Amino acid sequence: ATVSYADLDLGSASGLATLNGRISRAAARLCSESGRKDVETQLSQARCFKAAIASAKPQIEHAVADRSLRTSAGTIAVAAR
Repeated sequence: ATVSYADLDLGSASGLATLNGRISRAAARLCSESGRKDVETQLSQARCFKAAIASAKPQIEHAVADRSLRTSAGTIAVAAR
């Protein structure tokens, strides 16, 4: 999934919180297995979610560090599994 932050001010707490929320929702969508609620599936979804968030973290850090340069397209790729 691709999450846009082009409309956010990553220098502000609210902008960063909005980006983190978008990434969290994207990860949840990527990792959901609709209709299945058994323990194994829940554990798999939790691992997937954790990996998806971890995949986005370096990109978030880069975006915040380079926010004044605007060198990127203003998107972060969230990958699962």
